[in-house]
Amino acid sequence: MYVKDSREDFYYVSAAAMFNDPRIQPLMGMAYKTFRKHKYGSEEPYENDYVIVKRGVILGHDKKEGQTE
Repeated sequence: MYVKDSREDFYYVSAAAMFNDPRIQPLMGMAYKTFRKHKYGSEEPYENDYVIVKRGVILGHDKKEGQTE
């Protein structure tokens, strides 16, 4: 999620996590159920006057066989 006025990016593991963030809830302009029902952000980005929400993929480094953390 990109917050337009502060020019900050936030990354969430789910839409539920995004709506649980008290900083973000007022910026969305809708309830979580509405967001999910209309599948905003899944195909095309959701945008309003305050935010842009789009789905992405987080890539990580694959471990080689036998490596531990």
